[in-house]
Amino acid sequence: MYVKDTLTTLTEDLKEGDTVIHLEDTSNLQILTEEDYYYPYSKGLIFWNYEDSTGYKYPSLSYSKNNWNDLFDYSGIDKENNMIT
Repeated sequence: MYVKDTLTTLTEDLKEGDTVIHLEDTSNLQILTEEDYYYPYSKGLIFWNYEDSTGYKYPSLSYSKNNWNDLFDYSGIDKENNMIT
């Protein structure tokens, strides 16, 4: 599930085994506290490059099957350096 105003771009390609995600902008990423309701999608990524079997490429922020949840802890978000560990 997309969280408003969090669209950003990778600044380095992701490769298997990487432990750091380098992003253009992390300033709007939400960091929830333990008191907040647990949203697994808030610790995940959506890649807006989904193309269906007919070759139709869905526009960003519309639809994608390329999403992963629970990838990182909130403590891994480094807004100063635009990285997630």
